[in-house]
Amino acid sequence: MSAGTASRPPRRRWGWIALAVLVGLVVVAFAAGEAIARAVIRDRVDEAVRGAGIEASGPIAIDIPGLVLPQLIGGTIGEATVSATDVRVEGVTADVTIAVRRLDVRRATADGATAQARLDAAAMEALLDRASAGSVWQELGEAARVAIAEPHVEVSGELSVLGQGLPLAMSLTPSAADGSLLLAPESVTIGDWTLTRDQLDALPSGTPQAVARPIPVCLAEAMPRGVALEAVRVDSDRLLASFRIDGAILNDPALRRPGDCA
Repeated sequence: MSAGTASRPPRRRWGWIALAVLVGLVVVAFAAGEAIARAVIRDRVDEAVRGAGIEASGPIAIDIPGLVLPQLIGGTIGEATVSATDVRVEGVTADVTIAVRRLDVRRATADGATAQARLDAAAMEALLDRASAGSVWQELGEAARVAIAEPHVEVSGELSVLGQGLPLAMSLTPSAADGSLLLAPESVTIGDWTLTRDQLDALPSGTPQAVARPIPVCLAEAMPRGVALEAVRVDSDRLLASFRIDGAILNDPALRRPGDCA
């Protein structure tokens, strides 16, 4: 066997080693590009959120399933979830999660998006300051307090009845209607007198009729037109508000203008 023939196996071995090194470099470069792509997306989202006047005391987390680079090259992010704690909007603080479906990177549109906000009792008090004039919340004044205990929102304070201040406690069921949060009384306790839902429509003369009516809180005025309140419910000691977001809100100025309640 000639010397030339004997040297071929080492060359083949070095060829495989070189190929392995090359593949390894490609993987490392791709991994670095993937990390950079995710970092850039995170920074852009952070800039957009804070540029819109939304305050977030904690970091903004972004979850994109799968590899980002192939999706960016294809021009579409299949799914993305953005979440942040202690987000402050219009004086109300909540933990917020936004889920986006099929985000077109080039046109800045999406097939759709949803959001969920979790509000504690302090946030509910700030939210109720938007309650319509004439509601029982307005009559309770600064002494009004809120607690959240599934399945109700609890409101307490002091109410003037026939010129006398009496302690008031209400159990309220939340719902969503025409851009407003409605808090409908299920039971009301005034002093030692408790009324159920069926009895609230037959209040005696002199009793403020506001205690029998839902407390309306307009949320649409504090949100862009492209965001609509869909549902609310109480989960443990938090109020969960679910929103639908128009996928064109990123590039349609009309959808970013403040809404209004019906």
